[in-house]
Amino acid sequence: MLPFFIRHILFHTHYVFPFLLIAASLTPLFAREVTIQNTWLKVTADEKKVSFYHKDQQTPFSTFPINTIPEKSSWNILSLPVKMDGMDAAYEISLFEKSPFAFITLNFRSTENLKIEEFSFPEITLSETFSPSEYKVLGTAGLTSANKHPGSYMFLAVAHPETRNGVIISWLTSTRGNGILFSNIKENQITVRPVDQYGRWELPAGIQSASEILVIGAFPDARFGLEAYAEEIAKYFNISMKPAPSGYCTWYSNKYGGAGNENSTQEFAEMAVKKLKPYGFSFFQIDDKWQMGNSKNGPNKNFMEHRPNGPYPSGMKKTAEYLSEHDITAGIWFMPFSGTYDDPYYADKQSWFVKSAITYPPHGEKNTRRYKINQTKNQPYETYWGGTCLDMTNPAVQNYLKKEVSQIANDWGYKYFKIDGMWTGMACEQLYVNDAYRPDDLGKQIFYNPGITNVEAFRNGCQMVREAGGDNVFILGCNISQNMRTMGASYGLVDAMRIGPDNGSSWARICSGPIRGTARYFYNARVWWNDPDPVYVRDSIPLEHARLITSWAAITGQLYAFSDWLPDLSEERVEVLRRTMQNHQKKNVRPVDLFNSPLANVWLLSDKEYHILALFNWKEKLSQKIDYSMKFIGLDPDKTYVGYDFWNNTFLSPIKENFLAEIPAGSCKIIALRELRDRPVLLSTSRHVASPILEVENETWDPQTHTLSGTSSVVADDDYELRLIVPTGNDSWELIEQTADHVSESSVIQDGCTIRVRFTPKQTGKISWKLKFKPAKIDPPKISMPENFRAKAEYGKIFLTWKDSGRQYLLKRNDQLQVLVAGNSFTDYTIQPGTSYTYTLSTKNWLDSFSEPVKITVTSLPSLKIPPVPPKPEIHISDLTPVEEHNGNGPIRKNVAFKGSPLTILGEKYEKGIGVHANSLIVYKVPENATRFVATVGIDDAEKKDDRRSIQAKIYFIKDGTRSILMGETPVLRNDTVQIWHFDLPLIKKPDHIQLEINDTGDGIMCDHGNWVNTGFILTPL
Repeated sequence: MLPFFIRHILFHTHYVFPFLLIAASLTPLFAREVTIQNTWLKVTADEKKVSFYHKDQQTPFSTFPINTIPEKSSWNILSLPVKMDGMDAAYEISLFEKSPFAFITLNFRSTENLKIEEFSFPEITLSETFSPSEYKVLGTAGLTSANKHPGSYMFLAVAHPETRNGVIISWLTSTRGNGILFSNIKENQITVRPVDQYGRWELPAGIQSASEILVIGAFPDARFGLEAYAEEIAKYFNISMKPAPSGYCTWYSNKYGGAGNENSTQEFAEMAVKKLKPYGFSFFQIDDKWQMGNSKNGPNKNFMEHRPNGPYPSGMKKTAEYLSEHDITAGIWFMPFSGTYDDPYYADKQSWFVKSAITYPPHGEKNTRRYKINQTKNQPYETYWGGTCLDMTNPAVQNYLKKEVSQIANDWGYKYFKIDGMWTGMACEQLYVNDAYRPDDLGKQIFYNPGITNVEAFRNGCQMVREAGGDNVFILGCNISQNMRTMGASYGLVDAMRIGPDNGSSWARICSGPIRGTARYFYNARVWWNDPDPVYVRDSIPLEHARLITSWAAITGQLYAFSDWLPDLSEERVEVLRRTMQNHQKKNVRPVDLFNSPLANVWLLSDKEYHILALFNWKEKLSQKIDYSMKFIGLDPDKTYVGYDFWNNTFLSPIKENFLAEIPAGSCKIIALRELRDRPVLLSTSRHVASPILEVENETWDPQTHTLSGTSSVVADDDYELRLIVPTGNDSWELIEQTADHVSESSVIQDGCTIRVRFTPKQTGKISWKLKFKPAKIDPPKISMPENFRAKAEYGKIFLTWKDSGRQYLLKRNDQLQVLVAGNSFTDYTIQPGTSYTYTLSTKNWLDSFSEPVKITVTSLPSLKIPPVPPKPEIHISDLTPVEEHNGNGPIRKNVAFKGSPLTILGEKYEKGIGVHANSLIVYKVPENATRFVATVGIDDAEKKDDRRSIQAKIYFIKDGTRSILMGETPVLRNDTVQIWHFDLPLIKKPDHIQLEINDTGDGIMCDHGNWVNTGFILTPL
């Protein structure tokens, strides 16, 4: 293999140097200290260490040790010879003028037959300025201190949360091996140890090759460093992004879930064309259950045929044709790298499977893997749920794979692939849910071609799917949480990637995608489109939750799919989809608090003069205060901005230097921001949460004619509103005329300095509009006292409501609580039981003064009274098999607590029950003759001395498989309130299923171990 720097120059023209440099002598220049540098970096090497400097710094930001005489070539390359058994080797450090990174590879020639498991690169030590007490580490394992990160796949950032100054150390490639990064603290300095893992790479003597490529760089803002890293990936693999589609996934649907069926697909498609197609809806993806096969381990895996008695009896082609006729891209789920060794379909194909190179567990030893899959040497290699791994190096399998994929894409007509079980193409064990590094059995397999590594086999399989499907197929990989090695190994081979585990419509599972979407945001729109799994708007979840998760997907620009049964959605929920579905296709969006919180609360999307500030409160029960300087947000602190709150449909008064907001629990604010000018400016529109960035073009102010004009992409008969701001005072503007083409009517409301112009488009497409102004004196908008102020006391909270007049409100409590609120409600959780509180509410005006307040007094409920202990069930849930189960950490435990100890609450032991870790969800089928559901739930005693433990339990009745009704919930269970709760629920209007949830309370899941004890069904009639 050619040395890295030659390959880079030959295949990536953005690094091409003048021809004279290419022809220059490569004779090493020996020196005690050797230096190379470019616009960004300087690298020096002596006989003891290599030092990396940011170009304008006098001290290095990092070093690593060497014991050699460095050599330098005229190509800005350092060569560091190193002694390694069985090879002639040298580390090569390269700088390129257009890159802010130093590139490090190990180049070598084998002098004997080798089997390489891994290369450990020299440990990198960061300078003392990167204080371990102040700097955080961000990797696939999340945001931690340097000595608490268990290992990250492919990328690692070390950054200061407030300044964002940091270092990026990441693996650029994973074409044969897989890169891991381990951080630590040694002698009060942060260290990073890069490891390049191959499992088993067999090399005959005399072969010249190279390791994977490591990059290192220092950045004033480490977010830009992560983005630069993603751009380097895109350059190296020549990635050209396809436009991000938006659509529907059948799997989680609250009606016709799984694969759906022929009739439901047609019904959905007809409704989607009417209600969503003009708003960006473009694909319909059929999930698991359509295919043939026979499996005891995961899905059936014959994807060449459909089930004749299954959901699509007329065949998959007919449905694809129907969708295509309605201008909807047909999408399909399948597992191209998986088979089932004991399925009769594969009886004559046993040679197609990867074989295990070991017997596991060894004779007489216990199987210690999470999934207890046994392996026998030289027998088909089996993985949990994924089944038997097809050998991507076997020509017979390659031909089969190409035939299968071509049939699905070209014969049947599916142009959107959701490829599941991706790790089976690499033939290593499943580690689901896998974020932090965990050792696996990489390399303990036998391929048809023994000279191919696991990663190479995987990439070969992905490449064959791409080639057989064709360039017009959009490929979604699913998912890296099954085994994170597939993340780097998929670079350049997929259009989108599931970045986290399966989600769902419960609060805890809604948050699972955004957690990974925060830490891995920089991949999005550069390497692939991040897929956080579907959003949910179904009427059974609070409207605020629906707006939050859809707005998050929309503003961050990640892949957007929903999984709710559209024909049953209320118009209110359909409207949420319309205002969030279309992807803005921009990549200039980033989390503001990336290094402050594992789940970012603040994101900024910017394009030219437009800015969208998105605020998310991921705490289900607690409001959250956002208080950041405009500079920290990413805006000019010397400018004055005005804002528009999209969901609250209100203008915000001028903002300068600092942004302050209170975000109610489980909700969001999407605020369009624009610099306040001495002329009219377009601030927002009604089209989309990312407007006007999404659809407005060519906004122009003509100072001669006093005319503001622009072009907007609109939807026929969907009233389109332009929201504008003019300055207050004597030198301002009054709107006197509005015109637009292809509209049926228009109207204007100017309330002082705020203006709303509404058009009704006659057709879908672009319209051009003009707004003519005249000079005028303009006063601030009028202000009035709040109306219909109400209060309701509930357990642990007081719920306040009022009539929203489209303004902000100042809410005060008699004991000094003070918050600024937009909207029409506020829930106060910071109360004491049995206490009287007086609240006052004032409307805020444009100039930051307030109206006269309105007042209300309410008394909180007294101390919690635990319901009486119910009778023991006749059928315990621990004796039943759940139809669905998810646990926040590890498996759900039967008749023992989460840690395996006895089920114990407040010192009392229970024989029967379920031990879980928040956030958990379990669904049981209701026995036919059951009349009551009884339960005792509490915090397990195992962590009773830790005040962080806090949970809340909920019980839902599910009727007809579609309607989820909350029938009971506990207050927050924790050390300082109550730790146990009881339920006795009659099964009135008998549900089909019961869903049990134990969730964290917005403060993380540490020590949140819950027990459902003496829980189950009573059969005795009431």
